[in-house]
Amino acid sequence: MNLPNHSPTATTKLPDHAQLPLTTPQLSNRGGPGASLAQACAACKYQRRRCAPDCPLAPFFPADRVKEFLNAHKLFGVGNIIKILKKVPQHERQNAMRSVIFEANVRARDPVGGCHRLIREMEERLQLCNSELDLVMKKLAFYKYNLLLNDETPNSEIYDLVQNTTCKRAIGVEACYSQVAAMRN
Repeated sequence: MNLPNHSPTATTKLPDHAQLPLTTPQLSNRGGPGASLAQACAACKYQRRRCAPDCPLAPFFPADRVKEFLNAHKLFGVGNIIKILKKVPQHERQNAMRSVIFEANVRARDPVGGCHRLIREMEERLQLCNSELDLVMKKLAFYKYNLLLNDETPNSEIYDLVQNTTCKRAIGVEACYSQVAAMRN
């Protein structure tokens, strides 16, 4: 597994399992004339039973999504998936099943950490990006202050001070100003 690079200036890439496609379950064309000729959904095919026209899992697990069904079945079980569908209001079922399928697919790729690890890695990435943003904002404030002070670009000695100090540890803007003022005197 690739761990994010924690250097404040490096651009990090999300781990492979964090870049999972969020597939939206497609409603199948069930019901109406010729419904009995339709292929059984992945759930009914797995259970080796005939797929009824009112099968609750058919819209979310069509015949071509066997792997997604197997992942969801392994993590939640068919009975629990049906309970989830019954408890969720009709207008929320698509999102609920999307979440179930996503969680099951993540757990299949990362059996130990699953979604928890994915969330934790994304939180770490967010924290890293926020610290990078804070660093950039401090540098921007420094340069604005310097331009207002001298109406010129900073000399290399001051630039090196800011570059080396802020990259190693984020210092406050006031501390940066006082160091620059001390160098000018």
